[in-house]
Amino acid sequence: IQTYKVGYSDEYEYDYRLKVFRANLDKIDEMNRRNPQATFGITKFADRTQEEMDLQRILHENDKKQCGHRTYSGTPQDSNWVGKIPQVINQGQCGSSWALGVVASAEGRYSIFTNSTGPAEQFSVQQLIDC
Repeated sequence: IQTYKVGYSDEYEYDYRLKVFRANLDKIDEMNRRNPQATFGITKFADRTQEEMDLQRILHENDKKQCGHRTYSGTPQDSNWVGKIPQVINQGQCGSSWALGVVASAEGRYSIFTNSTGPAEQFSVQQLIDC
C-alpha cells in the first residue's frame, strides 16, 4: 500500500483487495517455483483480479485501435539490441526526465527500425523541451 501509494474507499474494499493480493502472492510464488530462470514479483497491479486486468487490457487495445497503432507479426525469437539502446542519462537538476525518456525511446526505436550498425542517432532533448 505504501510502496504504490494505493488507497481504498472503505474497509470492505481494503479487505477484498487484501484477499486478492494474497491470492496473487500465492500465484507469484508458484510461478517462481515453476520458472527458476525468471523472477516474478509484486507490482502495482498485485491487488487486481485477472478479470480486472483483462478488462484493462481490452480497454487499452481499444485505445490503440483508435490511435492507429500497428501490430507486428513475425517477431524474431531472439533480438540483439546491443548498441541500439541509448545509455541512461543523468538529468541532474534539470527536471525534464519526461523529455529524456521520450528522446531515449525514440532514439532506440529509430536505431532498431533502421537497423543501424553505427553509433546511435542522437536526437535533441532541448528541442523537445523548447516545444
